Amino acid sequence: MGCGHWTGKGSTQWASSGGIRCRLFTGWQDAGQWQFGQYGPSLGHGRRKRAEATPGWPKRGKEIAFAELTGPVHIVNLATGKEIQRLEGFSGRIVYVAFSPAERTIATASVRDKAIRLWDVATGKVIRELKGHEQGVWAIAFSPDGKTLASGGGLEVDSTLRLWDVATGREIRRVSPHSLGVTALAFSRDGSLLASSGGSGSIRVWNTATGAEVSPRAQPHSWILTTKYSPDGRLLVLGSKQGVIYLWDTRTRTLLREFGNEPGGVPRVAFSPDGKILASGSGEGAIRLWAVATGKLVGQLEGHRSWVFLSISPAGKLLASAGQDGTLRLWDLATGKEIRQIPGPHGELHEVVFSPDGKTLASASGELQKRGQNSAARIFDVATGRLIRRWEKPQAWLVEALAFTPDGRFLAAGGFKGPIVIWDVVTGKESRRLISDPAASWNITYALAFSADGKTLASANLDFRPDRRPLGGRLPSASLWEMATGKERGRFEGHRADVNSVAFAPDGRTLVSGSGDTTDVTGLQSQEGTEAGSTSATRNGCWRDLAGEDAAKAFKATWALTATPRETLALIRERLRPVSPVDFPRLEGLVKDLDSDRYATRERATRELEKLGELAEPALRSALNRQPSLETRQRLESLLQKLDPIRDPESLRSLRAIEVLEHIGSAEAQTLLQQLARGAPEARLTQEAKASCVRLLNRPVNVK
Repeated sequence: MGCGHWTGKGSTQWASSGGIRCRLFTGWQDAGQWQFGQYGPSLGHGRRKRAEATPGWPKRGKEIAFAELTGPVHIVNLATGKEIQRLEGFSGRIVYVAFSPAERTIATASVRDKAIRLWDVATGKVIRELKGHEQGVWAIAFSPDGKTLASGGGLEVDSTLRLWDVATGREIRRVSPHSLGVTALAFSRDGSLLASSGGSGSIRVWNTATGAEVSPRAQPHSWILTTKYSPDGRLLVLGSKQGVIYLWDTRTRTLLREFGNEPGGVPRVAFSPDGKILASGSGEGAIRLWAVATGKLVGQLEGHRSWVFLSISPAGKLLASAGQDGTLRLWDLATGKEIRQIPGPHGELHEVVFSPDGKTLASASGELQKRGQNSAARIFDVATGRLIRRWEKPQAWLVEALAFTPDGRFLAAGGFKGPIVIWDVVTGKESRRLISDPAASWNITYALAFSADGKTLASANLDFRPDRRPLGGRLPSASLWEMATGKERGRFEGHRADVNSVAFAPDGRTLVSGSGDTTDVTGLQSQEGTEAGSTSATRNGCWRDLAGEDAAKAFKATWALTATPRETLALIRERLRPVSPVDFPRLEGLVKDLDSDRYATRERATRELEKLGELAEPALRSALNRQPSLETRQRLESLLQKLDPIRDPESLRSLRAIEVLEHIGSAEAQTLLQQLARGAPEARLTQEAKASCVRLLNRPVNVK
């Protein structure tokens, strides 16, 4: 049975077990148990039922109403356990039953009927039906005077809260409070206020006379489609399906302002590099420009006819827009004039992003209704509009998520069905594939985002697992992927609706995910991690974990070491040294020995070159390009394959240690990075340390 209410003066409560028995409690003492066997065999098979006790009225409180899954509704005398009335004629699942305060009328709500029925308790006849909801009604409540009935739609299609005049059946007022439907309603004692709760877990309070919200919202309760941090990380903007844009202060976590009323929602937002202008796409094709400081509209770009996605160039001069109308356009951000349309055909476009240097533009396309037609990622030259490269997305029906690595070398793509694919932009070759849940029957990747250091890729996933019943087998999540290994670093599964967007804070310590159940801000450095690096023994364990194959365990170790900077800096200074320059004459001699006539010489050269690791890579690739003999080619290819960090624990540990130093980011950490950056130029450790120094130097001053 689904619900219980206090009756009388609050001294008695009902409860049930298994759906066929009912217990009553006086205070917390068991007052008896009844099994309603007189209802017939249908109650003896564990069928689900819903019950509603007469509301708290001291004169009566003697009846209780039980609804079977699809009817009928039984009204039972609590003292005798006998049925006194039966309400029949339902065509769908009954989800709520409520007595009027006078107890002469009972209201029922069901899914398929899309209507609320008012019944005469004495006769069992329908008095009237309240029609207007587009989908099932999941919550109803009478006002204390019995003159008004509140109802709530339980699905995204109809998540409205409505007030009805009980005497006439006329709809009095309507609001849309919760993106995931209304799950419960309750009037205040004087009937002036109405509280509603939603599928997202939010609670809101309304003035019944005016329909105005009384309690301020602690967070937006809209279906979030897109999230974006300002360049300095001080602001977080959210675009919603309801067309409202929310601007948050990330330091105080307070909502600064709401603006916009975009028809069809806000599928994408983008900040100008100086953070002063915010561009937003819309469901009806218009692009609007807003002053971040005031929330005022300062410009509008028109040309698209449907949902439009957008990106602002790193220099802040250009805006690129991609529409589901199949057009890809470039605009002058200062004047608002269209510069050119990039020729297609493109098919339906679902994403557009500038490369970090602003010289190229990537687009994502595909047509779901045609099961993959035009499903591709493309790169165009910004200056000429020329198509540079085109990739088909393996197994996908459409590509709808793209992200460049911060250095522009790789492009990640995801979409409807199929894995996330990482492509090398220079060579056009596939680098690796990432699969969020190998056991899923199919999946969707809604969004992708790289951390500022390019070491981690975040993805917004929706996996379908028929064997998992929560949410009907739909498993929304946000994943973190290690680019060096292609393995999952972590997964967040708190959302109860599709995760539509992900964004890293500029300092990489926080990930924000936007969903149909609002927004979640996750600190990647947890308290658990802080404790894990608090002693010498645990720090040594974390140092071992940095070299391990378990990416999730290594990621926790990274943040655990970050949490104890003084001790960790001493540890890294002791164990990680700049890479010594390579002896080039010796290196050339070893490469030459790979083609020696003596087998022992070839074996010795192979072992020595393997020890040199990435220091030998330039020489090995140069030798491979000189068309060597078959055996030499095989040895060269084998040595190059072993350079992959997956196969080299020490390289992995070095890369992850650089991450730790960058996360610490103090003057002492930067000094240590500068020392490591003076090593052999060919070494990956040297290159990563140099890149980290540059990022820390360019990090906005407000990012801590």
